[in-house]
Amino acid sequence: MPALKLRPVSALILASGLLLAAASQAQLPASYTLEDKRLLWEEAVSYADGIQYNYDLLRFDNQDAANTCEKYSATCVNVKTRGRENFRLPLPSVPLYLKETVSNMLLTPVSKPLLDPASNTWVLVVMNTTKSSEFPKNVDPQNWLDQYALTTLPALNDVKNDPQLATRRELGRILNQASLTAALTADKVNSRNINTRLADGSTLLRRAIMMRDSEMTDTLLKNGARADVCTPRCPLNSAIHTADLNLIKKLLDAGANPNGGTSDYRPLSLATLLANKNVIGLLLDKGANLLLPQPEIAFGSVIEKNLLQYALPGNPEFANWLQTKIEQALEKSGNYKWAAWIEQNGQRTKLTDNAVITLKKAPFKIAMQINPEHSFRLICAEDKSLFEHAKDIHFRTDTLSPFKVGASGDDSKYLSCGKIVMEKGKWTFDGATKELSYTENVDEKTGTQRIKGPKGMEYSYNVTEFLDDDNAVPLAQYNGKDLAMIIGTVPRSGMGADYFRPASFTIKFQ
Repeated sequence: MPALKLRPVSALILASGLLLAAASQAQLPASYTLEDKRLLWEEAVSYADGIQYNYDLLRFDNQDAANTCEKYSATCVNVKTRGRENFRLPLPSVPLYLKETVSNMLLTPVSKPLLDPASNTWVLVVMNTTKSSEFPKNVDPQNWLDQYALTTLPALNDVKNDPQLATRRELGRILNQASLTAALTADKVNSRNINTRLADGSTLLRRAIMMRDSEMTDTLLKNGARADVCTPRCPLNSAIHTADLNLIKKLLDAGANPNGGTSDYRPLSLATLLANKNVIGLLLDKGANLLLPQPEIAFGSVIEKNLLQYALPGNPEFANWLQTKIEQALEKSGNYKWAAWIEQNGQRTKLTDNAVITLKKAPFKIAMQINPEHSFRLICAEDKSLFEHAKDIHFRTDTLSPFKVGASGDDSKYLSCGKIVMEKGKWTFDGATKELSYTENVDEKTGTQRIKGPKGMEYSYNVTEFLDDDNAVPLAQYNGKDLAMIIGTVPRSGMGADYFRPASFTIKFQ
């Protein structure tokens, strides 16, 4: 089949190295010329954002059902749907009516209801995961146009005549300083369109950053490009990916938010993932907040992580450096201050780091003064290596996992301990940690009580039983070793965004 010569309108198109065949096709009208196909293929490639989206599409007979499902997404399975389909597509292959929604769901698990114009049904998009895409590499243009063009691209007449699409296409052809200068001279780029979102969800400024083109970046900023415009991805995050301190500083000086936008990952999260102290330093100098949680999508739900969870294993020096920075921020915030005591027979011993507390094998009380919005997390083991392992940030993060939190209901009256074990080449805590949140039961007087103590209102937890491997025994019958314990305050949520202000101590039983 004869091959067509593509016009030099986009490096993306040229880089694909693909041929657009002049054969008849099953879906495109026979009246479409080769020039029409070139134009449609250019439009398709302009959407390529380097991402493949894994999403589910839920269909509903009416908007009310879709609204109910979107509002109560956690119980969406209980709402009657017409079906649930899974798709794994690069943005160019996503239906046109879904494109903007899908590309904007970086940190949004469930979309607003949308009307599918083809079936006249209402749909919700549930975002699962994303991964990198190399579109248009290894994609045959003719086959793609036959399969997708009529449902994923604007109508040919719009592509040819719509002034907004024409402007976006002109902006998409700007790939370097020379083409930018020419476009500015011809007034194809001006203050009215310089921040326009391109088809791939980018902007000219973000494109210049990704190409590490400092001159082009300067020209765009000088001519009105905004460093704080996220579409939904932010120019500052693109600069952090390049690790170019000069570009990062340019954007921060030009007004980029050091804490990022609500539609993209926080700049500190990316800098931590890259273990880049210099970038973190620049962000902190501009007011970045180390304590802000990072939302993430995990199969249709949003979870929150703290910054330490982005410090990858294998670089303990960086992780400990970051931990020190965070501890300083925690101290400055004042939100994680606490005081606690072990009390037995009316005698109190304050819980401090490295304390050794001697108790009889009899019931005792843990008394706490904490932020009312927080609770205590208690980690216990008969193995004193707990203290050494807990110096490792990733071990501590594992113990704070929501999956490691033991029950803290109104019937709680026990002290549970776990074991330190090797799993898949790393040390982990095998057991449940104890969350001592306020769960007063007026009738039973168990759980964590709110009482008036010697120094004001306190929370008090009475321990009468020892729990090991799900076997509860009265403390008087406990025959085990001394206990290594770590205790500290976390927000009541018990989620991954929690920071932990711990103290380690030992209980010796007489």
